[in-house]
Amino acid sequence: MADGHASMNADRFAALAAAYGGELENWPPRERANGNLFARDERGRAILDMTRKLDAALSRIIEQWGPAWSNSWQEGRSSPDPRDRTRGGVREAKAMRRGGHTHV
Repeated sequence: MADGHASMNADRFAALAAAYGGELENWPPRERANGNLFARDERGRAILDMTRKLDAALSRIIEQWGPAWSNSWQEGRSSPDPRDRTRGGVREAKAMRRGGHTHV
């Protein structure tokens, strides 16, 4: 391991990736330099690869379920009605983009 990232180890790098995602530009500025150096290491690349896959999966979930979850929270439910995704989710997403709100 090079001296430039001696303060960064795999556990710290993984914790930062879990907190800030797989894109180093989203990390706190004071962590980026050491993060960039550690990302050159095989372990760093593997951690970033796994984190980027998780980021992509979470983005798909948010795109798919976001409106339903938003409405369930507003209505005091702890989880969305699965029917919202197919029945009301698209209608609600369109209304939210227009700045309105609908109830299913």
